Amino acid sequence: MIDSAYPLLAPHELAQTGQALFGAGWRAALAHAIGVKEAEIVSVESGNAAAPSEWRAQLIALAQDMALRSLEVANNLLWRDLPEEAPQELYAPQAPRYA
Repeated sequence: MIDSAYPLLAPHELAQTGQALFGAGWRAALAHAIGVKEAEIVSVESGNAAAPSEWRAQLIALAQDMALRSLEVANNLLWRDLPEEAPQELYAPQAPRYA
């Protein structure tokens, strides 16, 4: 068995994370997202089985990905009504000094 830097996922952590990421139908959605059967999710949530060691890292990555996508959506909504002549990025690449 490989020692992990983090403890195994607890049933309440699984439930809290699933609900936060997917809402009411979280079990099926989470199972699909991490590529397992919903029965595995239910078994871990109920405490009948331990969560596989890789689940914590998968949930962290999933939460980070969803957060990033949510920020991108919010950004797109914020800037949707700008006129086309609005300034673009402030960063302009600099010419190499050795050229």
